[in-house]
Amino acid sequence: MRSPTTRSTASPRGGRCRSCARRPCAARVWSTRCSRWSAAPGMRWMPRRTSVADSACRLAISWPSWARMCSGYARARRRRVRWYNRPVRRSPSALDAPVSLSDLLEPADLEEVARCFVELHGVPIAIRSDDGAVEVAAGDRGALGTGAHHSRPLVYDGRDLGEVIVGPYDPSRIGDDAVAAVARAVTRMLGVLVHAAYARHLTAAAHVAAMDDAYRELAVNNERLAEAVARLQEVDRLKSNFLATVSHELRTPLTSVIGYSEMLVEGLAGELNDEQQDYVRTILAKADQLLQLITGILDLTAMEAGALRIARAPVAVDELIDRVVATFEPHARTKGIAIGRSRPVGVRVFGDERKVHQILTHLVTNAVKFTRSGGRVDVSAEVGPLERDAVRADGSADRDALGVRITVSDSGIGIPPEKQAHIFEPFFQVDSSSTREYGGTGLGLTLVKSYVEVHGGAVWVDSEPGRGSRFVVTLPAVPDDLDSYLATAAHAP
Repeated sequence: MRSPTTRSTASPRGGRCRSCARRPCAARVWSTRCSRWSAAPGMRWMPRRTSVADSACRLAISWPSWARMCSGYARARRRRVRWYNRPVRRSPSALDAPVSLSDLLEPADLEEVARCFVELHGVPIAIRSDDGAVEVAAGDRGALGTGAHHSRPLVYDGRDLGEVIVGPYDPSRIGDDAVAAVARAVTRMLGVLVHAAYARHLTAAAHVAAMDDAYRELAVNNERLAEAVARLQEVDRLKSNFLATVSHELRTPLTSVIGYSEMLVEGLAGELNDEQQDYVRTILAKADQLLQLITGILDLTAMEAGALRIARAPVAVDELIDRVVATFEPHARTKGIAIGRSRPVGVRVFGDERKVHQILTHLVTNAVKFTRSGGRVDVSAEVGPLERDAVRADGSADRDALGVRITVSDSGIGIPPEKQAHIFEPFFQVDSSSTREYGGTGLGLTLVKSYVEVHGGAVWVDSEPGRGSRFVVTLPAVPDDLDSYLATAAHAP
């Protein structure tokens, strides 16, 4: 045996590498290459020619550093386990499901560990999973050939993840104790990697469990919401049926009240003095007002049920405007309000005359109602685009998008901007004080919107508080080829 010699080797940091000194050893010298692999504290640079026994001694010397590192990992793991076991709703199947070695570590990581130890000690190493499959084999012949070999189970947290196999090796060249030390070192290194990977696995499993809980809770909430919507729809249906039934029952006696009141006004039941005439006219006016309200409720319930029907026919807009304005002129004069009209002769819309008349009536009623003495109401009609934004940049519009625009403007109290988006909702009141002052049920504009939309038109409002409002209604014009249009509509499904 040659006398022990010491050779200085520069360390990567510029100092001297203490591990590169050759020491006498009874074991035979095993040639390996010096590796830079230092995945854990305590690992040292190895000389180019060193003995396996010397390597085992170094591993034993470095064990306190490994122990401190593993102890720190264990404490961190216990903290994570306490955190994951806190009393929260989670899916046990996601966190407690068994994991395999391939679930925790990538084959490339296992191959890197095995390759480093093979280069360090010169003995083949293989790593098997718990099902017996070879995850990685490093070395000239791998660990699947014949000859002596040493295996060590890879256990983590009481779970068998697989085994580490060192060999085949020649016992005459490397001792069994040295091979066992290599197996222990590989197992410890894999234990560190598995610990870190298992922590990541627990974190991912906790996230998956939280997402599963969130999805389940969302599904339960959606189911409850669907049940609530179904109940609300049923309540709404019952409400509509109730309103329709009550309205029909109210209309029958109200028709008799109106009929007998008209007979009294005409003197068919005898002459009435002036005071009696005023009483009867008041009864007749209020009965007509109540009849319009009942009719509106019936139309609203029909609209909600999708049963609102219209009878389309050409309607002369100028004649309709004249009739509506003539109806409101006496009342407007008593309030000191001027009513103007502007309509081209011969302009016609294609729709239900009674519905179009009600549209104009509701709009003019509101205009006169909310305009104070000395104000003005204007009703006009013109040919224009059906949609509000259907005009091109040059001011023109597609011929197919043209219709009749009916505008009712007033100089009344106006509507606040934040309320304009809600005025077409059923029973909506802009202000309770104005309701007490001017009256109304909040159905007029709702019916206007329903009647306009069933015609295929649009309605919108431009208003400024204190300066008045401008309601615009668009309705489709009479088609150029009306006969062809009617024939096509008659054969439509």
